[in-house]
Amino acid sequence: MSCQHFKENYPNCTECNRNPIITAEEKKSKYSLLNPQRREVCKIRVDGCVITQADGKQCDYLFVACDTSIAYFVELKGSDLSHAIDQINQSIDLLVANFCGNAINARVVLSKIQTPDLRTPKYKKFKQKIHGLGGTFIHKNIVMEEVLG
Repeated sequence: MSCQHFKENYPNCTECNRNPIITAEEKKSKYSLLNPQRREVCKIRVDGCVITQADGKQCDYLFVACDTSIAYFVELKGSDLSHAIDQINQSIDLLVANFCGNAINARVVLSKIQTPDLRTPKYKKFKQKIHGLGGTFIHKNIVMEEVLG
């Protein structure tokens, strides 16, 4: 399972627990994964930890529900949704081999209100890619909360 891979290979980047709420917060953006069944969830710091490339094209966090097949790539961003898509996309491409059979979800939380153009080819292509990986792509402003299924 992917949790074990990150625990063993990236112990300084991986924090696992069974807390009822697991959060990540940066740049005035906050993502919260509500965990009412208290499943083991690993919060993995991707940017500068699991992926150390200097090109700036990696997402901030990866949340993995260890006993399910659910993974969430999370980017906490100022206002550039297009750049956030690039960062998550690059992270998925580099790490997808660790998630055979997992549903891969993408989450972006913007700290500044932005009305994105949902008709751009990049947005549509990314949304289709995530759907093909069995997941969903959701973006919100300031705070995002969702319940682990």
